[in-house]
Amino acid sequence: MSIDPTTFLKGLDLADKIVRRAAVKGMRQLAAAGEERAKVLVPIETGTLAGTIRSEVSATETRVEGRIVAGGGEASDYAIVQHEAELHHTHPVEGTYASKYVETPIKELTPKAASFLAEKIRNELNG
Repeated sequence: MSIDPTTFLKGLDLADKIVRRAAVKGMRQLAAAGEERAKVLVPIETGTLAGTIRSEVSATETRVEGRIVAGGGEASDYAIVQHEAELHHTHPVEGTYASKYVETPIKELTPKAASFLAEKIRNELNG
């Protein structure tokens, strides 16, 4: 059997691009799901804080990262206070509003992330 190294390397390069594209697409879906969950959990008085919640995805050659971000502008300090609220702030029970409204969705999604991304990559490669 003989394999042309140039063809082989082009195939690897194509597979690498497919994997990266699928990983970024999957991470965007995970981050968006986390964003939506955070918007359910965030305490709402005026809606200003909820309006600052967003998801972001960044990618390098070796890494894809998803983030859920809250705060910004006038809501920055308030976002931290509400997120870290313990006994000195009242939040209705989990399922409506809660402290840790950014951390909770991340903790919920993290155990599922690797298998979710693997499935997305597998689907793209078999595509």
